Amino acid sequence: MPESTVLDLRHDPVSPTARMPGRLEILIRHLLGRLCQNEMLSTDGDMSRALQTAWAMALPQLFATLMSFPVYHQPHGAPARGYWPQAGDHYFFITYALFVMGAVAVYSWDVLFPDAIDVFVLVPLPLPARQLLSSRIVAVAIFLAAALAGTNALGIVFFPLAADQPHIGYHILAHFTSVLLAGTFACTLVLSIQGILLTLISERLFQKITPMLQILGMLMLFTLLSILPLVVGALQPLLTSSARWPLWFPPLWFLGIYQRIMYGSAPPFDLLATRGVMATFITATITCITYPIAYRRKVRLVMEGSVATAQRRGLFKVAADATIPFVIRNSIQRGIYRFIGQTLWRSRRPRAMIAIFLSIGIALALSNLITIAPSGIHFRSDGALVSIAIIAFWLTFGLRAAFASPVDLRGSWLFRSILGREKSLVLDVQKYWTVYAVMLTSAVLAIAFAFTRAFSMAQLLLAVVLCTVVAIVTTDFYGRHASAIPFTQAMKTTQHERPLAAARYLLVFPFLMTLEVHWMQIGLAWLTCLLLATYILHRYLIRAAENWRANDFDGNLDDSDHDEFPTSLGLRE
Repeated sequence: MPESTVLDLRHDPVSPTARMPGRLEILIRHLLGRLCQNEMLSTDGDMSRALQTAWAMALPQLFATLMSFPVYHQPHGAPARGYWPQAGDHYFFITYALFVMGAVAVYSWDVLFPDAIDVFVLVPLPLPARQLLSSRIVAVAIFLAAALAGTNALGIVFFPLAADQPHIGYHILAHFTSVLLAGTFACTLVLSIQGILLTLISERLFQKITPMLQILGMLMLFTLLSILPLVVGALQPLLTSSARWPLWFPPLWFLGIYQRIMYGSAPPFDLLATRGVMATFITATITCITYPIAYRRKVRLVMEGSVATAQRRGLFKVAADATIPFVIRNSIQRGIYRFIGQTLWRSRRPRAMIAIFLSIGIALALSNLITIAPSGIHFRSDGALVSIAIIAFWLTFGLRAAFASPVDLRGSWLFRSILGREKSLVLDVQKYWTVYAVMLTSAVLAIAFAFTRAFSMAQLLLAVVLCTVVAIVTTDFYGRHASAIPFTQAMKTTQHERPLAAARYLLVFPFLMTLEVHWMQIGLAWLTCLLLATYILHRYLIRAAENWRANDFDGNLDDSDHDEFPTSLGLRE
C-alpha cells in the first residue's frame, strides 16, 4: 500500500475541517478584546468588576417595570392609567438609555481611538491601513451595540408586557425604536465631538481639555437623570404650553418618537419626533465623516511622537509652588503630594473616577437648586447650603476612589525601594489632598452663592468649615487602612464588603446631608461643642490608624505583588 494513502489514527473522517478565522475576524476580535480589557474597565484583565457594573446598569429598568406593574393592573372598575402618566413612564426609559450610552461613551473616551500600543504593534504589520481602520470601526460598533442591547434589553422585553396595552406590537416597536435611537444619539454625539476635536485641534490641546470635557459630559448626563422627577411632574404643562425651550430638550425628542409610533399623530410630539430622527441622523453622519479622519491623524501623531515644548507655568501652578512648602514641611510628603497631582490629571482611570463622582454631586446639587416650569428653569436660593454639602461629600469619596485606582502596578516596586513602607506618611498626604480640594471647592461655591444674597456670609463661611471638618473625619475613617502611595496598589473588595460600600452612599450620604444642613443653622455655642466633639473623634481615628500601622496590617490592599524587587523591573508576564 502506498505510504500516501495511510491515514493517521487521530484522523476522523466524519468530523468536518475546523474553520480557520480570517484576518479581518482576528483583527476585530483582538480590538474588541482591547476595548473590553483595558485599564478603564478592568485591572490585570479581571472583567468581573466590569460585568457587575453592566448588570447593575441593566437592573434599574427591570425594577421600574416591576414597580409599574400594579399601576397598569388596577382592580376592576378603577380608572386606567392616563395618557400623560404613561408618557412619564416612557420618558424614564428614554432618559435612562441616553444616560447609560452617554456614560459608556464618555467613560471609554480614551479607548475608542487607537493608543500607542495599538499603533506600534499593529501598524508595522503587513496589513492594509484600510483594513485596520475598518476593523477598529466594527469593533467599536460591536462594543457600543452590546452595551446598548445589554443595558436596555430588560426594559424592551418586560415593560410592554407589564403595561399590557391593547396594541402590544406597537408598544414593543415604539419602545425598541425610541430607546435604540436615543442610545445611538448619545454615543454618536460623543464620538462626533471627539472626532471633530481630534481633526481640528492639536493633540496637546486635546489632552489638556479632555478632563474638563469628561467632567462636563458626565455632569450633563447625571443632571438629566437627577431632574427626571421634575420633568415628569411638569411634562404636560411643558408640552401643552407655548414655551419653545422644551423643543430643544433631547430626551423629549425621543419621547415624541415613542408617542408617535404608539398612539399616532399628536401635535406636541410630531415636531419632537422629527427633531429626534434628524438629530440622530446628523450625529451619525458627522461620526462617519470625522472618525476616519481623526483615526488617521491620531495614528500619525502617535507614530511621529509629540514635540517637547516648554510648559508655561500658569497662575495655579505658581500659587501651588509657593504655598506647598509652607503647608507640607516633610520633603517626602511634598514629593508624594506632587505625584498625586500629576497622576490625577494625566491618568485615565483616576480622572474618569473623579469625573463620575463629581458629576453625581453637581447633578444632585442642581436638582436642589432649580425648578422646571413652562416659563423656563428657575433658581432656588434655599438649596444653596445643601448643595455645598452634597458636592463636598461626593468630591471626598471621588478622590478616595481615584486614589484606590491603580495606574501601573508593575512599577510600584520603585516607590518601595526608594521610600520603603512609610505608612505614617501615606494617610496624611491623602488627607491633605482631600481636605484642600474640599476646602477650595466649598469656598468657590460659597463665594458664588454669596452673590445671590440668599444667605448671610457667616452662614456660607460656616458651610465651608463644616464641609472641611466632615471631609477630615470621613477621610480618617474610611482611609485608616491606607498603607501604600495612591495609584500604586489595587484595593481588593470582597463579596461581603460590596453591600457595605453601597450602604455608604445610600445611608451615610443622606444622614450626613441632614446633619450638615442642621448644623449650619444652629447657634455659636452649640457649634463650638460640636466642633470640639468632632476634634475628639478625629484624634481617636488618628490613634486607631496608628495602631493599624503599628501592627503592620494592610487591610484590604493587595500585597501579593510578585514583581516587587527592582531586579524584575515588572517585565515578567
